[in-house]
Amino acid sequence: MENGTENKNPATHGNGSAHAVATAKRKHIMIIAAVCLISVVVIMAIAIPNCEGGTQGIEVISETLVTAPYYAAINGYLYPILLVKVKNTSNTTKTVSFEANFYADGNLLGSGLSDFVTLAPGDEAIIKAQSDKGYLLLRSHEYTYKITQWKVYS
Repeated sequence: MENGTENKNPATHGNGSAHAVATAKRKHIMIIAAVCLISVVVIMAIAIPNCEGGTQGIEVISETLVTAPYYAAINGYLYPILLVKVKNTSNTTKTVSFEANFYADGNLLGSGLSDFVTLAPGDEAIIKAQSDKGYLLLRSHEYTYKITQWKVYS
């Protein structure tokens, strides 16, 4: 100490190198955290507009479950069909598909995946998914469905 002033430079004290190491570690941790955060933001920015779940830019106009044997029977079995009318409400072209579960009397019967359809802005289309399993036509069941996933790509 000269002239009554105290030297506040930690590098000149005995623990200066420890302080420098701690500062360097903190700096590295902050850089790693920033890189991770930026990576998550970039992945979300890429994935969300093209994600498989949600109907961003697509409006569901109607849903119809078809169980009439004339339309849904294959080799003596009834395979329910779900028809979904969709409209592209965005200003970009969208490619759309959905997955659905089919139920008979409240029990899971099967599942189905619709074909992909590409819609220009303002276009409408009916897309269908049919159950991959069915029941004998001779038996009566209460059929229902649930759309489990939308696939919407820009």
